[in-house]
Amino acid sequence: MKKLLNRLRKSDKTAVVAAEKPRASDPFERRLQRLAKTEAAPAKPARPAAAVFRNLSERQAG
Repeated sequence: MKKLLNRLRKSDKTAVVAAEKPRASDPFERRLQRLAKTEAAPAKPARPAAAVFRNLSERQAG
């Protein structure tokens, strides 16, 4: 009985997850969702990476 209940719970979760994802047959919808995600994410500054690379080159030189 417990196994049946666990299977039902798992199938319910997968059904909800599948409903939230865009359909693979609709590339336009996927593109819209991808654009919405990138706009919602804050822009990452490019400067900290440059400082890390400078430190790495100093280590290699020293």
